[in-house]
Amino acid sequence: MIGLNENYKLVKDLLSKNTGAYVDIQEYMRYANLAQNELFDTLRGNNSQNKSTYGRNRTLDARLNPFRVKEDIVFASKVATKPVGMAQITAIYSTTYVPIRPIDEDRIANIVQDPLSESHYYAEDATQLRLVKGADVSGTIEYLKLPTPVDLKYTIVNGRSVYNATGTINFEWDKNMEMELTTRILSYAGLSMGNQLVMQAANNNKVQE
Repeated sequence: MIGLNENYKLVKDLLSKNTGAYVDIQEYMRYANLAQNELFDTLRGNNSQNKSTYGRNRTLDARLNPFRVKEDIVFASKVATKPVGMAQITAIYSTTYVPIRPIDEDRIANIVQDPLSESHYYAEDATQLRLVKGADVSGTIEYLKLPTPVDLKYTIVNGRSVYNATGTINFEWDKNMEMELTTRILSYAGLSMGNQLVMQAANNNKVQE
């Protein structure tokens, strides 16, 4: 997990030293959430660029480990509710580990009419998962959840903002992703720096402290 207050101080310090600019807490949180959503979508391949999609590259998959969720699912009357905050389904299977496969809309009629197909298939709506082949079933759903929006709590003391750990929502990302996130946050704030330069600056700050 990446501490939000520590990252805010790093971003603020880098901006001040390199551009003389200042970013307040509200601006920082806005940039931080934009940056982590952008990184999340990039790593799982949710854009128009030619990138590896989730499930095809072990390196990228490991970076998304904090967002992997596994929970029970029940199809009743051929319908199951989609988990709140779900970004992408990676697998659904029954309690006996029989896969429940996704199906594209243009293939639904063919599958339903195929008497030789005994597999379970589901289609995804805005809020529901709908069985289009197979009887009601319970099992497990594995998915990637959206990153939880960060929230840096603070109190005003003598006209100054003082960090308040209570209620602060830190980044869920592993610590080794901090430089990548920081680089993207700085870019939103108007400062272009490579990951290596950010890392060097962060290390220099630690030495000075």
